[in-house]
Amino acid sequence: MLRGMIFFILLLSFSSVYALKKEPYCNWDKGVSVRFVKKVDKELLSAKSRGASKVIKDALPFDLSVTADSSSNEQLLVQPNYIIWYDSDLRSPLWVAYSLKGEDVRDGFAREESFRSDPRLEYWEKSDCADFKESIFDQGHMVPSADMKQSREAMASTYLMSNMTAQHCQFNRGQWQVLEGVVRDWAELYGQIWVVTGALYDRYGGDERDADQIAWRMLGERGARVAIPSHQYKIVVRKDNEHFLTTAFLMSNEDVMVKKDEMAAYLNSSRVAVEEIFSRSGFEFGMGFEFHNDSKDWPLPRNLPPPLTSFCKDDYADY
Repeated sequence: MLRGMIFFILLLSFSSVYALKKEPYCNWDKGVSVRFVKKVDKELLSAKSRGASKVIKDALPFDLSVTADSSSNEQLLVQPNYIIWYDSDLRSPLWVAYSLKGEDVRDGFAREESFRSDPRLEYWEKSDCADFKESIFDQGHMVPSADMKQSREAMASTYLMSNMTAQHCQFNRGQWQVLEGVVRDWAELYGQIWVVTGALYDRYGGDERDADQIAWRMLGERGARVAIPSHQYKIVVRKDNEHFLTTAFLMSNEDVMVKKDEMAAYLNSSRVAVEEIFSRSGFEFGMGFEFHNDSKDWPLPRNLPPPLTSFCKDDYADY
């Protein structure tokens, strides 16, 4: 009996230590320790946690108008600096939201990778780095790490796999990465903006969200588990007196390179009305608010950030 109890205690101790180790296939930069990651993950919240309501309020310029019922595979995950609407069946975020200020993107910490699965999610709900072993897809941030460089802890929170979607490398490091840079330019220009970034699963082009069961899945280390978005979108909002000025972008998640000298035209052609995002995603953000959706309110910067597609494959040209 005593021997059995000792074995059980040792087993629990081993399990706790093992759970804190860096997971297989996850990249951590030198200097990232288990102790630091544990400290960051202790600050993660659920929607019902103390302090979560303030984070939710700060992440959006209007009230959160979507809810998840108990029968849904979806849930709201709250980090100190942003929120995630997560789908456990797809093992991917459907959207994220956060406030971005000019001072957040000027100076700060350099990129420091600490990819890991989300400790709040059960095994069958979450993705991990082994799911992204298929090299054709990147672990694509929904909240970019460069938008959270105001603190080392905030940046580390963006490396949770619950903040990742399966993005084609050419897309993630090309037009999507350029758009992320444009959004940071707008934060500096206007002082404060709000960003909603989402993923669409519209496999057959029906202009509405597909059932989870028919979403394409990546082939990872343990089979096809993580869904591949057909599109990604961004909604950017700022307040102007009593109005909400908005612009939205919708892009196909595909293995297509956009040349540097064609990027501005591509971005402008990707602008859509926010109502199209609402319709195709199934989420209506800011229900009841009037949005002014005019691209003239959101001019692209003269000098766009360069794409980083040369790092995808050796046979891709460097534009």
